[in-house]
Amino acid sequence: MLSSTGFVIALSSIITILLARALTPSELGIILAAEAYIELFNFFFRTGFRNSLLKFSATDPNGFKAGLNKAFANAFLVKSITVIPGILLAYFISQFFQQGTLLKQIINIYIAIFTIDSFATIFAITRRALGQFKLMSIMDAVDKILRLFVIYFVLIHLKAGIMTLVWAFLIEKVIKFSISALTTIRLVKPQFDLRQIGFMLKDSCSFGLIDTLENAPSRIDRVMLNSMLGASSLAYFAVPAKLNKVSQVFSKAIANVFLPSMHENIISNHEQFKKTTHHLSRFLAFLGICVFIFVFYYAENILLWLFGETYSESIQVVKLFAFINLFWYLENTSQLTLMAQSAHKLRFSIWITNIILGIILNYFLIKAYGLIGLVYSNIISSALRLFMASYYTRYYIAIRESVLIIFLPLLLIYFVPLHYLLTLFIIYIYLAKIIRAQDIDIIRKSLFRSKQKLKDQK
Repeated sequence: MLSSTGFVIALSSIITILLARALTPSELGIILAAEAYIELFNFFFRTGFRNSLLKFSATDPNGFKAGLNKAFANAFLVKSITVIPGILLAYFISQFFQQGTLLKQIINIYIAIFTIDSFATIFAITRRALGQFKLMSIMDAVDKILRLFVIYFVLIHLKAGIMTLVWAFLIEKVIKFSISALTTIRLVKPQFDLRQIGFMLKDSCSFGLIDTLENAPSRIDRVMLNSMLGASSLAYFAVPAKLNKVSQVFSKAIANVFLPSMHENIISNHEQFKKTTHHLSRFLAFLGICVFIFVFYYAENILLWLFGETYSESIQVVKLFAFINLFWYLENTSQLTLMAQSAHKLRFSIWITNIILGIILNYFLIKAYGLIGLVYSNIISSALRLFMASYYTRYYIAIRESVLIIFLPLLLIYFVPLHYLLTLFIIYIYLAKIIRAQDIDIIRKSLFRSKQKLKDQK
């Protein structure tokens, strides 16, 4: 799975570049605003099967595979219950509160796209639960290749507008759903267990609420920015934000492999769970500060080279995304720990506090500083979220060592040229022995055990 990540990153980057180059910032901003609006209703479209399907499969008394067969079938029933109110709310609220006929039309198409995708996620989660990493990699590649073809054909070959593009996205989603269904349904034997429906609905909604809150800040940012400064400003913010997301793919791939075994270890082997999270927190702190250094020094040049002078207004914010990205890496182990513990109330309190603070900061800082004010708001709210998550999981993460890992680069980043900083950082890490060979070895072995266990359960 990790070996194919680079290919997926490359395709995702090409898609972002092609869209930004083929559309004007205003056109790109309208599409991004429509996506952000629909994603505010992710509680209904993306109910938390990512975690609950794994949980119900792992705890079934008849074994993992039998549990997965029941969880897979029941997930479709639960999804049918949750998606209908999402469709109705998204449609009627957009008719009353969204401005612009074009934006409303695009939102209506995206409602259909998200509805299809909400059911398709069940197939993707099932492949992950079965350890079908090669199939997952193939499907990820197919997903990106189809999107790339659609964008090129519509915008470059046909030279059509954004309405044609969005309709093409809908057709593409139907094709991908069909492929996903055909490749996954042969791996399971669906078995409905109506006694499980109520429990799964409650559990998946708990996870789904947290998943929605987890992604809500960035969606609210886009909706507020579009409303306050316009679609072009949204594009100037979203392009560096998307580049920033690309740098997080490796960490997300590691989390996808770790999570199933963490669900099991928190119950059966608590000491191993704690040892793994300590090593993981140090490893992600080191990986995060390396990404931070790269983004800080090279993001401006990369942005201009890839997107051209059209997005020169993004330069003022792209370097600051390095801090947001670093906080995300540092927070990742804490969020995985809370997820494995099913600590819904704690995660809810963290994210709802973050959202409320973010809305308040967005309003005042965007009014005061414009586009860069939104980035300042993101940095402050991300730092608070990191503090809260770390406090609640302080017994499971290596806080002191993680702070020491990032301390020197953060201290010197504005004052020392890159080659001096890297030299000092390597010497510092070696002499302080903060990162040990054992950390990387434990991560490698844990990844292998997680993948092997899932394969054995097929």
